[in-house]
Amino acid sequence: MKVFVIALLVLFAFGAYFTVFKVKDGEYGILVDRENGEVVSVFGPGYNFVPRNAAFWKNSVAYGRIRGTVIIDVRVPLPGLADVESRHYAVEMKVQGKYELDPENTRDDILLSKESLVAFLKSMCRDSFEAEMLPFLSPVYDTKKLEINAESVITRGFDTVKKRIGAMGVKLYEASLVGPLRVPPFEIYREGLALAADFRKIENDSKKEQMLLEIKLKKDEIEQKKYLENLREIAKVVKNNPDLLKYLYITGFSKNVATIIAPDRTGMPFGLDFSEKGSSPKARGDVDNLR
Repeated sequence: MKVFVIALLVLFAFGAYFTVFKVKDGEYGILVDRENGEVVSVFGPGYNFVPRNAAFWKNSVAYGRIRGTVIIDVRVPLPGLADVESRHYAVEMKVQGKYELDPENTRDDILLSKESLVAFLKSMCRDSFEAEMLPFLSPVYDTKKLEINAESVITRGFDTVKKRIGAMGVKLYEASLVGPLRVPPFEIYREGLALAADFRKIENDSKKEQMLLEIKLKKDEIEQKKYLENLREIAKVVKNNPDLLKYLYITGFSKNVATIIAPDRTGMPFGLDFSEKGSSPKARGDVDNLR
């Protein structure tokens, strides 16, 4: 009986250790599948009973903070220069934001990694601010008007960001710029357009060269196929006319051979026959001077 009670206590302690978790205030806990890295379940502050973690070799538990602060660099590329990856050809700003997560509604990758949260916020800021700046960037790049209206552009941009990320379980309750908004002068924009044109020319030349190479390879493939077909036809002729090899051997062996005596019943030298396999049997009295 005593052994049974001890075993029961051990089993209870084992189960409690792997299935009961305490999450601190201001944090959240997540159960993660070790094999695929996906979030199995989310639990909040306090004591949590997670029976699925009884299979501890399949799952792991991670913790994260509900609130935090991020500082991110946001770059809005100038019109036509998105492919030119350089800070010189983009409107730049440094953004500081304070956020709060709703673990039940936040994306799994954000719960798993703060780096994913930073990348998510950076993408949202870039898209939102670009939409607000677009009237000052295209069709005419007007740096003066953008600088004059920078404050209202930033305010509307932050409002858009807050709405978009709020629908995804991330609340941005405080946001501001760190330092001034950097707007490239028109001369830099013109330089970027010239650089982009050079890049496009290089890309087009590369595509043209690749296309010509593919055509050449296709042509070589066709010629190689024809060559192999010709070899197969020659092989058939040689198979049907073994004496042809003797003729080729003699003609290649000596330039002094002037006369070759061979059977002429087929009407072809050396018994060449393009319709039947093998040489015709020799008639009595035929002379074979090649043996």
